[in-house]
Amino acid sequence: MFMHRLLPELLNAALIALGILSAGMGLKGFLLSSNFIDGGVTGICMLLAKTTGVSLSVLLPLVNLPFIAVGYRQMGRAFAVRSVLGIAGLAASIALIPYPDVTPDLVLTAVFGGFFIGAGIGLAVRGGAVLDGTEIAALLISKRADLLRVGDVILGFNVVLFLVAMSLLGVDAALYSILTYLAAAKTLDFVLYGIDEYTAITVISDLNAAIRERVTRDLGRGVTIYKGYGGMSGAEQDILYCVVTRLEIGKVRAIVRDVDPGAFVVFHPLTGAEGGVVKTRGFHWMRQALWPSARGEHAEEIARFFGGDRDDPAEVLVACDDSGEPVGFAELSIRPHAEGCYSGRVAYLEGWFVEPAARRKGVGAALVKAAEDWGRASGCTELASNAEIGNDESVSAHRALGFAITSRNICFRKDL
Repeated sequence: MFMHRLLPELLNAALIALGILSAGMGLKGFLLSSNFIDGGVTGICMLLAKTTGVSLSVLLPLVNLPFIAVGYRQMGRAFAVRSVLGIAGLAASIALIPYPDVTPDLVLTAVFGGFFIGAGIGLAVRGGAVLDGTEIAALLISKRADLLRVGDVILGFNVVLFLVAMSLLGVDAALYSILTYLAAAKTLDFVLYGIDEYTAITVISDLNAAIRERVTRDLGRGVTIYKGYGGMSGAEQDILYCVVTRLEIGKVRAIVRDVDPGAFVVFHPLTGAEGGVVKTRGFHWMRQALWPSARGEHAEEIARFFGGDRDDPAEVLVACDDSGEPVGFAELSIRPHAEGCYSGRVAYLEGWFVEPAARRKGVGAALVKAAEDWGRASGCTELASNAEIGNDESVSAHRALGFAITSRNICFRKDL
């Protein structure tokens, strides 16, 4: 059990450490030798450092940590602690590591400084931390202003910041700073979400059943089957249609070649795709955050469920934000018994997760309400769940939604 929980934390620590080194390289190796700044709270710290003479390594924790403290309830204890350590680590790396001053070229400084900063922030987020308090501040403001979304607040924040920079640092420095910010933002998106360029693939083969099974199992992608007829033969033919990202095209090609080298395959570039299993990447990441020890099993289990196997879990509920991105999920099953329950058919909350930035906004409660409705519709009179001992945040969330603690167990095992 100790190693089961230690290994995911070691991986998170490694990602945060790499993020600190990358962001430190962007700041000290590129931007600090120029008059350029980045966006967000980091940009404020850099602007203050240039105008007051106070060291950036001192300003980063001073300006960022209050946002972490105020947003503690939004993020949860573990995320807040990792973020504090991440920001402190970034400040220490700038103060102690002798990063080289890479280039005097202003364009290269702006582009690659932004690249290293964006990569660093993205790696830290993948490790469960933030190196910049901008999104926390935006989340708190948007929660109190119903007409403003988080993205609107961040955009307005940076517009004001760069206007101030223009008056203090000059027009050229401000414009290069905007270039730095754009490079950082695009790199951050790439690190977090990859390349979301979609391609539709149509496959015509006599072995479509085997190809469909491989695509759903190996890639976790949904496949649509529709009927067609041969133009010359007039014979009825199943046609497969699926949508994948650009990085998955080669995998689909390899599957088709392996199953039926003579299959007819057509690729259709798409300008966009929404909904369906094509957007299960966020669901996959949330599942991985909840059950990090089962990394290799998530794609197969997701593909099995969306392929029609509703045995385990019996139902999946996914909560999305206004832009359609998944921010929480619940997985449900029917158990013949659960600790502290009296009936022989119990709806069980096998997994319940909400991304830290979406917590305290009713997402978890909405998922549990939907789980209760599903349980009643499935003929159950009780809904059960569990949490690991020591996971105080999960225990508090369960109790706040009306769950009663039935037992506290410590389980044991040994090799035979």
